[in-house]
Amino acid sequence: MVGWLDHWAKRIKITIDHNDIDAALTDFPHLIHIGESSGYNNKDLTCVFDELKSDANRKKIAVTTGDGITQCYVEIDGWDHENKKAWLWVKIPHVDPDEDTVLYLYYGLYIQKEPDWMKRARAERSLQYDQIRKDMSL
Repeated sequence: MVGWLDHWAKRIKITIDHNDIDAALTDFPHLIHIGESSGYNNKDLTCVFDELKSDANRKKIAVTTGDGITQCYVEIDGWDHENKKAWLWVKIPHVDPDEDTVLYLYYGLYIQKEPDWMKRARAERSLQYDQIRKDMSL
């Protein structure tokens, strides 16, 4: 049974077809498009924008691996709430050429905590800035 992230009410299953993968990939950056025609089956995912209500809420998303719990790093490349289009780069820990890779996109206004990927990104930036400051003081 697939798990569910705490404090999130809505999610969308995203599948990467293994037939499109030639070799095993590790920490693979994958671009996800959200809009009225998304993925191979042209699925309408504008429900994400309807739920989030405005551009200001664009960070109220999370992407997990197929277990539904392990969060992936996400970078928002573009977000156009008015036209209901977004592009997300997701760092996928492992993509298998022999089996479909499943991800889950969680979204919603009513989350009670910051997504783990956002905390990790802030911590990584902080460490990078600390190193830059240290290097500049030499």
